[in-house]
Amino acid sequence: MADLNLGAAAEQAALARFDLAMLGLYAGWSQNGYSIQGAAQALKTLKPSILVGNYSILSEAYYNTTRMLVRPTQRDELVAARCSRK
Repeated sequence: MADLNLGAAAEQAALARFDLAMLGLYAGWSQNGYSIQGAAQALKTLKPSILVGNYSILSEAYYNTTRMLVRPTQRDELVAARCSRK
């Protein structure tokens, strides 16, 4: 993996010469005002046919199993409402 400045036009142009770009980015990554999607879009703007991927080692990926789709207070209200109907 190369240490590239994806916010620099010269480095974007260098990557856009290829048919495939594998980036090693992580959740919350940003550089020079670019988000992950912004960096990929900058490459696609220079070369629309480029395939942009993110390199990942899945055995080191973190999956948050405790994430709630609703706030705890909403969850408590839903549980209370359901229990009161029984």
